[in-house]
Amino acid sequence: MRIISIILFFVYASAATADDVDLKAGLVGDGETNLPLAALEASISSRDPSVQLKVLKNRKNLNELVSNLYYAEMVAREAIAMGLDTDPVVQAEIRNVKNRVLTRARLKAVYGDFIPKMAAAAEEHYIAHQEEFKSPLKVRVAHVLVRHQVGRNWDDMLKRIENIRKQALDGRDFTELVDEYSDDPSSKINHGDLGWKEATQLVKPFSDTAFSMKEKNSISAVVKTRFGYHIIKLLDRQEAGFKEFSEVKAQLIAKFTNEYRKTRRDQYLVDLKSKAKIGIEKKLLDTYIANKLLKLEALVAAPPAAMIKPNSMQKNN
Repeated sequence: MRIISIILFFVYASAATADDVDLKAGLVGDGETNLPLAALEASISSRDPSVQLKVLKNRKNLNELVSNLYYAEMVAREAIAMGLDTDPVVQAEIRNVKNRVLTRARLKAVYGDFIPKMAAAAEEHYIAHQEEFKSPLKVRVAHVLVRHQVGRNWDDMLKRIENIRKQALDGRDFTELVDEYSDDPSSKINHGDLGWKEATQLVKPFSDTAFSMKEKNSISAVVKTRFGYHIIKLLDRQEAGFKEFSEVKAQLIAKFTNEYRKTRRDQYLVDLKSKAKIGIEKKLLDTYIANKLLKLEALVAAPPAAMIKPNSMQKNN
């Protein structure tokens, strides 16, 4: 049985980045089948950055990924030894994958490492398009809910919420009231704090009451919604206005950088297509389509194999 040797680089806060290590260095192998670090980098870097972080921070999953890359290499070598790589369709699939990878690399190279400084453009856009950066009125509220459910009388529910409200007005800690009385399932996690909300994010008339409150830590009158009865505590209020440039700077720079890349890429493809002289063998393509359709239609029309009884199980006439 082959023994796999895995050598993984460790990630520390001050450690070298992937660009600072030798991607050609051996990462995993058994003496016969070996893979360089580049195999791992290719697999990881094709994923979303947030996914890359999760993979790199979970050593168990990372080891599993490296091992699977090794096993895939082993299987591929066996396929080559069997001559499966000489099949025209397999060769075409390999070529298609290779072309996709090279196409992605070429399009990335269109704009290369040079990206114009976008901070000034971002600030100009911010100044010229203030309406895009409106910040609506928001409130942060907490609530206690007496939920309407089978077996509960609305009058009894009203008495219960009014008693809770009286305790709140008498100075009892609102979080304690939430933990003791609220029927909102999320209160076990957030203790009634709904976080910052815009008016459209809350059900009416709950939102009407919440947004009419002006004084921090004030307690609302009882509010009735389709969920039941509520009392609301205003934790904070943020008046409508405009976001500061510092809040949207990174977002705008990313937007303009992506637009720059897309413009360069699109122009490259336009130029490429204008130079290309394509000739399609129509007769060959028509013959292929006709033959392929016959096979596919027969395959689709045939009953599933699981529905066909073996001869030995069929009744004799």
